[in-house]
Amino acid sequence: MQGITKGTVLGNRYELTSEISDAPGLARWLARDEKLGREVAITVFGSKSSHAAAALDSARRAAGVEDDRLVRVLDAGSDDDHSFVVEEAHTGAHSLADLVRFEAMHPEEARRIVGETASALEAARQRGLHHLTLSPRHVLRLADGSIAVTQVAVGGALAGRDDISSAEATKRDAAACVKLLYTALTGEWPGKAEEITGLKGLTVAERRADGQIATPSEVVDGIPSDLDTMCRQSLNYDETPRTPGEVARQLAPWSAQMITAPGKGRRSDDAASDEDEKDHNFTVRRAADRTEGEGRRGVGAVGAAALAAAGTTGAAKGARRLSNADDDTDPGARAEGPRAALPRKPAPRAANEQDPADATMIGRPVQFDADETTQFSLDDEDAAYHRTTYDPSFEELEPPVPGFHGGTDDPDAGSSKLALGIVALFVIGALVLAVLGIRGIGGNADTPAASNSGSASSGAASSGASPSGSASRAGTPVKVQSASVVNQRGMRVNDSSSMAQAVDGDTSTAWKSLLYRNRPWGGYPGYGGLALNLGTSTDVKSIKITPGEGQPLTADVYVGDAPGTAGKKVGSVSNATSQQTISSTAKGSYVTIFITTQSLAPGTSYYQSAVSEVSVEK
Repeated sequence: MQGITKGTVLGNRYELTSEISDAPGLARWLARDEKLGREVAITVFGSKSSHAAAALDSARRAAGVEDDRLVRVLDAGSDDDHSFVVEEAHTGAHSLADLVRFEAMHPEEARRIVGETASALEAARQRGLHHLTLSPRHVLRLADGSIAVTQVAVGGALAGRDDISSAEATKRDAAACVKLLYTALTGEWPGKAEEITGLKGLTVAERRADGQIATPSEVVDGIPSDLDTMCRQSLNYDETPRTPGEVARQLAPWSAQMITAPGKGRRSDDAASDEDEKDHNFTVRRAADRTEGEGRRGVGAVGAAALAAAGTTGAAKGARRLSNADDDTDPGARAEGPRAALPRKPAPRAANEQDPADATMIGRPVQFDADETTQFSLDDEDAAYHRTTYDPSFEELEPPVPGFHGGTDDPDAGSSKLALGIVALFVIGALVLAVLGIRGIGGNADTPAASNSGSASSGAASSGASPSGSASRAGTPVKVQSASVVNQRGMRVNDSSSMAQAVDGDTSTAWKSLLYRNRPWGGYPGYGGLALNLGTSTDVKSIKITPGEGQPLTADVYVGDAPGTAGKKVGSVSNATSQQTISSTAKGSYVTIFITTQSLAPGTSYYQSAVSEVSVEK
């Protein structure tokens, strides 16, 4: 940029201190806000540019979107020769391009980062804003692990793409999210070379002779099947999710914790040194464990929770004031700054090497679901799991009301009328039941209340649940062969790593799920149940369940020959805080305790489930 040097003051307020990047007609600098005494990031471009007015308008509209994952626009304005957009700066942040410069990212961290990015873009889309220039330089991971997306709407306006239709812009942003996922998994950009101009160490993925790009699983070990399928379908067959919101839903749920593991590269030989083997460890860090004063709120969301927040937060608060608003956010530093030495680039895979991986529905090894800060060996992961292919029986969730469109599209007029009609029927039915109930009050006043020795008190629900201590004939204990967490269809999911603590006979230990921002299970009510494998078909007489301390349990209990909810429902518990006993006359080889809602984990704002002990008698 002509006339822009260190010490230049823009808007009689922002003194340029350090250049971040420079391109024809555009420059990014760090600057000091002399009015508020803070550091900011500022994008400078010619005020006479044909796109200047559109860029300034986009910046002002982007300032009205309240989402922690979008870098805040603080000010926008013009001098005689230059226009500028001022954003918050971030200390210790690294762009996605920096994070994958030397080694591909761990698949679960890639899932988390791209899921948060897609959720942020969905929040912007619902306010009529799009990115249109999304690349690894625009996604930042902050020091506490939270994600920030820069230059929403502004970058597209400066590139002259603000006249693209909303449908096309939405599709481009969704496709860019999938490209980011591929880059995070492999360290290569699957798009055009000009899109990553100036990003050191990032190469363009080459197409094979058949015109297709190698899938992530062909480049790096341990890629979950759902991530591999998303990249293959989008990049090679142009079957991209329609919106960033759909990208987020397909990636969900992701970890609420930052995974600080490096990506796992393929090994081309068996002569790895002991030192190399020692490097095959990773650490999971809880978001809530970061120190106070690190700035942004907790890391990540789990699944649809982040997406749900994206659609409501911005509309509720309205536009933020720009230059005249005092701001006390923590100042930051150059996002593109140098970083510490990282591990080497993953070696290419040997031709005869077998993929490790996962037997879980969504493709994540269960070690990543630990509830505490823990260290694991990736070699143990290889021995424990074999690779599974994409599950063709998996279907997207049905729309909540028949006739509604899928995705995040607004319902049409016919669908709205149908929804109102259904609601009206429910209201009429409730009124009828209320009238009948009022007429029946006092009708059987002289009839003694029926006793129910199997009913629960203070936290136990109907259908055979009773507090421990109810009179019942003792049965023979059944040894549980194994235990895991499954979904409604009985397919194993995450949260299984500590399941052994729920069947070890010790009530002082407990299985605990991951932390979720929304309940249940991050907004997926059909997601989680505790499945106990009894080994053989057994006449189950009773099931005793002890909830985790301080965490009420609400669940339905099933007995059948398969895990999940396909068996016979034998009872339920509701807000139980003490040991409950479920009586049963059913026969099966599995007992499933399907958790229908979750409670706040003690001392946090996240939802969680916990079970101290489960025992079965025949």
